[in-house]
Amino acid sequence: MDRSSCPECGFLLEVGEPVEGQCLTCPRCHARLEIVSLEPLELDWAYNEPSLMDLNELERL
Repeated sequence: MDRSSCPECGFLLEVGEPVEGQCLTCPRCHARLEIVSLEPLELDWAYNEPSLMDLNELERL
């Protein structure tokens, strides 16, 4: 089991079978996180890509 700290609150999360790009939620602060590296296991805040609907809305402005 791999471990890494939440970048928001420092809580040590255990990840059974980590996959790069996998998203998870910190059980302590509920931050939405993404696995950005496997060696060593590193977590960062998960960022949402703009949806096609958001991009179309921006084009109208």
